[in-house]
Amino acid sequence: MFKKTLVAASLAALSTGAFAVNVASTTLEHTKEGVQTSVTISAAEATATLKAEYKVDDLITFTFSQDLASTFSATTTINADFTSVVTGGGTNELTLGKLSQTTNSVTYRVTNLNLSATDVAEQTTVGATVAIEAVDFDGAALRAAGSASVTWAATLSNGTTPLDQATGTDKAAAKIVELKDQFKVTVSTAANGVIDVEDNRESFTSAVYADVVGLTIAEDGVAGDSATLVKTTYTINGNFAFLDTDADTAGIQLGTNTVTPSTVTLTVAADKIVVSNTSATPAVSDVTITLDPIYEAILPTQTFTVDADVDYTDVLGVAADTSTNIAAGAWTINGSQITFPYAPIGYDNIVTQFEVANSGNQNSEIVVDAFDTAGNKYSAVLPQLAEAGKLTKVGFADLTTAFGLTSGTKLSVTFTVSAPVSEIKITGYSNLNNAGRMALLSSAYEGK
Repeated sequence: MFKKTLVAASLAALSTGAFAVNVASTTLEHTKEGVQTSVTISAAEATATLKAEYKVDDLITFTFSQDLASTFSATTTINADFTSVVTGGGTNELTLGKLSQTTNSVTYRVTNLNLSATDVAEQTTVGATVAIEAVDFDGAALRAAGSASVTWAATLSNGTTPLDQATGTDKAAAKIVELKDQFKVTVSTAANGVIDVEDNRESFTSAVYADVVGLTIAEDGVAGDSATLVKTTYTINGNFAFLDTDADTAGIQLGTNTVTPSTVTLTVAADKIVVSNTSATPAVSDVTITLDPIYEAILPTQTFTVDADVDYTDVLGVAADTSTNIAAGAWTINGSQITFPYAPIGYDNIVTQFEVANSGNQNSEIVVDAFDTAGNKYSAVLPQLAEAGKLTKVGFADLTTAFGLTSGTKLSVTFTVSAPVSEIKITGYSNLNNAGRMALLSSAYEGK
């Protein structure tokens, strides 16, 4: 609440330029999570250093960028003294009396001015410091705005002629409160495995034969209110259907030290790995997930994302959570891979054919993988090679034989060629009842 205020002028120096008040504050920071349900949110005080000569009846208005949590008392009067050293003795005093208020401003009038410094040169309001006291803001309004500031404005007694306006590096406003994100999750180690086509896509090219996703949570410390971390849950989204969870060591297993630290629990599904960490200490809430391929399963090329969910309690003890989605790397392949999401194969009236162009100088193996509308999966190594410097045809008969198809089947077909992607181009087309060729869409033209 603002009061009738007594201000002592600081007499360090006279203003030598344009009159210009300077408002400053050390912004009080709270975390958004900490004040999640707070009814009111406190701000820091500010100070206004005067640069002009004030006299009785001059008007001063403090305006806040957000509504205050309560109104000022119209009857209570409490004096507050602001003292400064007057080198020659005596005292300079400026007294402000409240005139009016709104939901976000208060206006004062200079009711008394006593310039009694012994040294006449020090009898001035220039350099006086006025404290703009700390206030509370409506919690919901401040959460929506994210911050609030206070602005000083002064006029002569007529209420229209400006007095002590900020110019140059001086500022008439100062930020007094700001809300910041407390928890930040980052990927400290992104997946970057390169699937080896020379090993039937069953391992990575790295000599380590494993890939790692590391996740880190950090807190942004503030001077004001902040939340208490309860639990972090990381959901790594991807294709994990290749994982083998039986008791033996064959197939793709999660690594020996699959996840650290010990406060973590882990579950695996076909489309995600969920890691829950119950540590309330951010540094201990970091996790590392190791994927360790041990033969016998084809690794899929893919891009990983992480849904990070942070559970916490705010300063009122109310439980809440916040979520974010971040990229977590990808698995690529040391060859060329193109997918045709729709290809009709084995129909009497539809001819479907593919052409593999190899601009390199080495013959390369062609592997095809597919699935149909019923979810059946197919995989085969074609007998023909993608010959160096040539265009190699892969006809519908090649695929029906390779997949053992006995009737027309709608497939999504992926070609993998053991050659650099820059050397391989694959196109496909269908011809319905000899009515003309229709190009098949592929991932090469979808930017994927």
